[in-house]
Amino acid sequence: MRFLEDCIKRDKMLTFFILEDHALRQRPNQLALIFENRTWTYNELYRSILRVGNWLLKDLGIKRGEIVALDGGNSPEYMMLWYALEGIGAIPSFVNNNLTGSSLVHCIKVCYPVCDNVQVRY
Repeated sequence: MRFLEDCIKRDKMLTFFILEDHALRQRPNQLALIFENRTWTYNELYRSILRVGNWLLKDLGIKRGEIVALDGGNSPEYMMLWYALEGIGAIPSFVNNNLTGSSLVHCIKVCYPVCDNVQVRY
């Protein structure tokens, strides 16, 4: 209960901040992710997420509070995008990657995705 109270008090209730705590304090060198013969420790995963977050901020211009559609399959990169969006204060909107046609268009319209130099046509 104290852990949750502390997270609420510090405004750090997202999964990103739990990963950050593991990477910087609790278990930086412990294995965090295994995917198709690739591995990341908590620290390596956290550093990768920070790089993605910088890319989102600097190259794509994503801002705190913006909703960003995520449509992708099961991969470390998808997870890194998710946590990076949380880390910069943006809001990931998860879109089912099996959707096509009008269902996909509807989901994209609802979440108002942020795109940089990409023409989105409905």
